[in-house]
Amino acid sequence: MNRYLIKFVAATVAIVALHIALILYLPGPITAEYWVRGDVIVKHDLAARITEPKIVFLSGSSSLFNVDAARVSKALHRPVVNYGLHAGMRLNRLLSEAPPVMKRGDILVLPLEQLYYQCAGNSWTEWHVRNGRAWDQERFNALPLTQRVKAVFDASPPTMSAEVLAAWLQRTFTPSRVSERLAALAPADVILANYHSGEYRTAGFSHSPNNLDAYGSITNAVGARFRGTGVAPSEPGAVCPTTKVYLTAYVNDMKVRGVIVIIAYAPYLTNKAPDDTWKAEDALFRRDVADIGATVTGTRQDMFYPRDLFFNTNLHLNTDGRARYTTSLIDDLKRTIGYQ
Repeated sequence: MNRYLIKFVAATVAIVALHIALILYLPGPITAEYWVRGDVIVKHDLAARITEPKIVFLSGSSSLFNVDAARVSKALHRPVVNYGLHAGMRLNRLLSEAPPVMKRGDILVLPLEQLYYQCAGNSWTEWHVRNGRAWDQERFNALPLTQRVKAVFDASPPTMSAEVLAAWLQRTFTPSRVSERLAALAPADVILANYHSGEYRTAGFSHSPNNLDAYGSITNAVGARFRGTGVAPSEPGAVCPTTKVYLTAYVNDMKVRGVIVIIAYAPYLTNKAPDDTWKAEDALFRRDVADIGATVTGTRQDMFYPRDLFFNTNLHLNTDGRARYTTSLIDDLKRTIGYQ
């Protein structure tokens, strides 16, 4: 019996080890959101080109959809970059985009999605592992091996290693079947040349760096497709303690660099006026942001929007919603940073 048990355990360990090894080391272009890589490359380039004091909006895709950076730039008389990416990214990975492009005198506005203030925002998910090994390999591989192994063990489904193997076979023998993914992994200078040429602009909505305007804002988000529920108006309340510690250190680092950090609200889908229970949670949130060392601009109540202003998720506004959100944002920032 003991001999069979030992063989079973050994076989199980070998299978798990093979699963982890395939995911970590076999270069198979599995299904993922490769457009994020293109957006990262383009937005880094847009921000790095600016030499005068600028404003950068950094969050997940809520900023990508909701901020009309061109209007903000015109109203506040500063260069502006919409650095909205994807809320599936881990908070530290998302915010790591700012330091390389921020300079003394810049303003960093963080309209972070509500989930980022929760403790769960620090946990590994399948999205993190899948996209980390698909298009963000440099950052993912820079993590300690123990952390990567734990991430794969905790968050990758058993089928992912088989998917990696199948994708590797396709790339090796039938690359046309994964041509779009391979194109998204082209060198950065190719991605930038395509973007700046303007020849590949999309005619309609698409998640693509070629659907970004000259300020990094997405275009063609017309209509109101979303039919689900919105984020509860009571979220976020108190910031998760570990997140609070991280954000405090991050804001302090920005201050040392001479960068002002401002927290803005993401929108809330509320077809009817919510009860007042959200107010106590908002007070806790604003208290914690003050402790972190940042400033909140605007009010939560001004971010309650009806369904017809949402495009395809409960955080993505359509063009009409973006116009309203940007107007509020401009007014709030003028009051917060003293623009006349």
